[in-house]
Amino acid sequence: MAEKTTGKPTPHGKKVKLKKRKLTAALVVFLTFYIVLMLISTIFFILFLHSTKPSEQALSLTVLYDDDDKTKYSQESVFINGALYIPYAELDKIGDFIITGDSHRITIISGTSDDYCTLYDDSLFMYVGNVPFRLTSPVIFGDSDYYIPIEIVENYMLGVTVEYDLKKSVCTVSCTDPDAITFIGKYQVAPNKLPETDIPVRDTSDVSESF
Repeated sequence: MAEKTTGKPTPHGKKVKLKKRKLTAALVVFLTFYIVLMLISTIFFILFLHSTKPSEQALSLTVLYDDDDKTKYSQESVFINGALYIPYAELDKIGDFIITGDSHRITIISGTSDDYCTLYDDSLFMYVGNVPFRLTSPVIFGDSDYYIPIEIVENYMLGVTVEYDLKKSVCTVSCTDPDAITFIGKYQVAPNKLPETDIPVRDTSDVSESF
């Protein structure tokens, strides 16, 4: 006569169910951890994009003139060694400057005032008047033009506006007041005194001859 079954799970069946529950729980924990990690990574990536400084992002350049005309430069032509530059020829169209100098040094004089700045080829130093300042990117003397770091326009000039559109990766330079374009000393060299040999000698003979 056959034995009656009680319907109770066997020890083997209990072990199988326990393993399945552990596996399911482990899978849920793993998926939860993965989703949380992806969310955190996405948030950090978005924050990084919004916190990126203009100088850290490759930018193209647009120069606007008073007659609503404009000139555009690609990233390849004006974003050099991690810094954005504006050709002096374009800057001169905005401010009508007077320029003098040689192959190693130039002095740019405001056409509306007696203010001027002196720049040196491949140097991080500049002068506004007789006061030395330090740049984060060097001035570049090219074969056909001088390439001026955009920070000079942004930090050491009045009457000119520099605007960034990081979504479009473009920097726009325009004149806000042609009669007020001049040079100012905003960021002076570090408070720690620099060796005199580190600062280019300022020769003002070229400036005096221009007035």
